[in-house]
Amino acid sequence: MSEVLLPELSWVGPYRLYQDVPQVDDINPTLVGVYLWVIPIAARFFPHYVGEAGNLRNRLLAHRANLTGGSYWIYDPGELKAGRLTPVYNPNEDSRVFDGVWDKAKDFARLLRFFILAFPPDPQVNTKRLRLRVELGLARAIGAHFKSQPDEPQVWDQSCAPTHERNKRLEEEPEVQVRFVVPEFLVGVDGSLTV
Repeated sequence: MSEVLLPELSWVGPYRLYQDVPQVDDINPTLVGVYLWVIPIAARFFPHYVGEAGNLRNRLLAHRANLTGGSYWIYDPGELKAGRLTPVYNPNEDSRVFDGVWDKAKDFARLLRFFILAFPPDPQVNTKRLRLRVELGLARAIGAHFKSQPDEPQVWDQSCAPTHERNKRLEEEPEVQVRFVVPEFLVGVDGSLTV
């Protein structure tokens, strides 16, 4: 089996959805890659969700609309700041109750920060399939980190785990080594990954 070594990639952020700078609106619209939603707690950032996108800026702007439009789970911002994942709204149950949690949805969106991991423009390593595999590898590694650290804030949302698992490496695909430059205040993300 062959192995591919990607050039070292850097996590950049944190970005905000609203107010202050930098915002997701400031992300270069040509960047593709992987992103993390994170929760700021005591000057550190704890992963909440991982995703991938062919256009990072547009994807994060879509998240902004979905978070405040009732399409996503909403978690209590006060509980998140205390390191607990406490849902207040599930879009799959009854969207009519969203009006009652709209203020919390807005506060949740304001609390979130984002880090991006832009992939190089090389078409041989910058593929949707590879981004999906890196997304899965990160989801697994972050989930394992928080299971092994029960005293750390537990804000990792695993509701998309089944979707991520569909993206595991296929038998005919080479293993890929990914190395990251990770800011020290980004918790639970290692400096390398094999997918």
